[in-house]
Amino acid sequence: MSVTKEIVTERLKTVNGPDFTGNIVDLGMVSEIFIADGKVF
Repeated sequence: MSVTKEIVTERLKTVNGPDFTGNIVDLGMVSEIFIADGKVF
C-alpha cells in the first residue's frame, strides 16, 4: 500500500488540537504534507 496525502490527512484527523475542540487538520494546524520515498514530512 502506497502512502498518499489523502491517507496521511485522514490519519492526522484523529489527532486532537490543543484545545480538544477539533482535530489538527480542521483547525488549520497542518499546512503541507510532503511525501518522498515513502516517508512523510
